[in-house]
Amino acid sequence: MFTHEMKEKRDSEVAIPDIEPEIFNKMLKFIYTDEIDNLDADLLEAADKYQLLKLKSLCEESLSKTASINNAIDLMILADLHNSNQLLEYMLEFIVKNIGDVIATSEYKILEETKPALVSKLMKRLVTSIKIDASKDEK
Repeated sequence: MFTHEMKEKRDSEVAIPDIEPEIFNKMLKFIYTDEIDNLDADLLEAADKYQLLKLKSLCEESLSKTASINNAIDLMILADLHNSNQLLEYMLEFIVKNIGDVIATSEYKILEETKPALVSKLMKRLVTSIKIDASKDEK
């Protein structure tokens, strides 16, 4: 951008319209210092977009610690959208363990209507969990 006659060279500025300045600053701080505080969903999204795998993993770990009945579906959707396998696996297990409470939430009803593939993945995990529990009981 800075070696060819482009807008960025003329203006000496690169615009990044799809990320908030605060999130971009956190990301830059991490790149330069390998330190980070206040990991959140926006930072996970940025880490995924810019392929900062260590930062993404730290965000996944931090977000998994915030899991609750009320945010479980949102975190599972977030993990699915950003290919966050570590967080997705954790959320699937969390939801299976708390299935009765989670399916009573309005977020679950929205999930059923908008993300059938994710509901299918959740149901497969639930069935697998039930089969494992049944085989343990037989022994």
